[in-house]
Amino acid sequence: MTRADRAGAALAAGVAELRRELDVPWPVAVSLGPAGRGLHGWASTGPDGAEVRVSDRAGPRSALATLAHEWAHLLAWADPAATGQPDHGPRWRELHAEARRALGLNR
Repeated sequence: MTRADRAGAALAAGVAELRRELDVPWPVAVSLGPAGRGLHGWASTGPDGAEVRVSDRAGPRSALATLAHEWAHLLAWADPAATGQPDHGPRWRELHAEARRALGLNR
């Protein structure tokens, strides 16, 4: 199994866990691929749902850490309490910590 295969398997399991523990109100497409220069990943929402891209250079643990980061953005965008806060503001930091805990990254 290649590193990309292991990262993809980790992402699939991570998305299932986040859907169970910290779901968002949209369908979410998660993929491994080019994330852009200097980026580990990104998230966006649109009329058809949300998308999360994780860098295809990531290993399994890094892929999960990036997934937690981007999922926290989705959670914050759906949370009225985060309205008007910066992208990495106080509510996002709380949600990021919750996502990391759900993925077992705080051990």
